[in-house]
Amino acid sequence: MAKRKVMKLSLSKTGVLIGTMWGVNLLLLALLGMLFAGFAGSIIAGLATLYTGYAATLTGAVIGFIFGFLHGYIVGFVGDIALSLLMK
Repeated sequence: MAKRKVMKLSLSKTGVLIGTMWGVNLLLLALLGMLFAGFAGSIIAGLATLYTGYAATLTGAVIGFIFGFLHGYIVGFVGDIALSLLMK
């Protein structure tokens, strides 16, 4: 029986990828909320309870990117560890 090759994921690269994606999503959501008044207001208000300082402002968008990147990095890093443990 042939042994199947399994591609190994890089912990830091997975964390950076997911962190960047989540940070950019929060950044764009805040900028769109700033440009179009009332756009996703309830979503932004809900996320502001999780990420202190997040709002539909330029400063809030940058804060959201930073928090989103950190949150996404941790989730990607831990998720990749869990996946690599399950693949053994």
